[in-house]
Amino acid sequence: MIAIALLLAIESSGLPPADAVPDTGPQPRVERVRYSGQTVAADLVAGGVMLLVPIITHEPGFVTLGLVAFAVGAPFVHLANDNPRGAAFSFLDRLLIGGGGILLGLVVMNDFCTGGFDPCVNYVVGGLAVMGAGLFVASAVDAGFLAWRDRPVVSVGVMTTGRSDRGGVALRIRF
Repeated sequence: MIAIALLLAIESSGLPPADAVPDTGPQPRVERVRYSGQTVAADLVAGGVMLLVPIITHEPGFVTLGLVAFAVGAPFVHLANDNPRGAAFSFLDRLLIGGGGILLGLVVMNDFCTGGFDPCVNYVVGGLAVMGAGLFVASAVDAGFLAWRDRPVVSVGVMTTGRSDRGGVALRIRF
């Protein structure tokens, strides 16, 4: 009874029987390639544009440019490394975690500040810390979990043959 029930379940599932699945042959070997350093470098450049350039030039517009660079810099690194799936998840990571940290930091800055300037300084510093933590966590998630891809391993075979006779040595190499 159990065997009949299993057979009916397999037939009704729409899956082909095991003997109908074609043999694809040996699968190519792959190696995992990490490029976390490149995503971290893109984030450091974006952070420099976001924090240092406005201090040096006294132009607050560079903060927005730095945020845009943070949002799209590492996804472009993923695309350059032929990983569009990583680029999509990286962009979502930056929007959700990084953007969530920024929004939560703004809430901390604005909603809890009810007094004059002196009590508000602590909330502004706390809000900036929450923003920075959100951006840092987004960057760490990207570098730790998304910045890799599988690359097929290409093996090169070399065959050498040689012979010697009284006239000298002949060597033949095939690739």
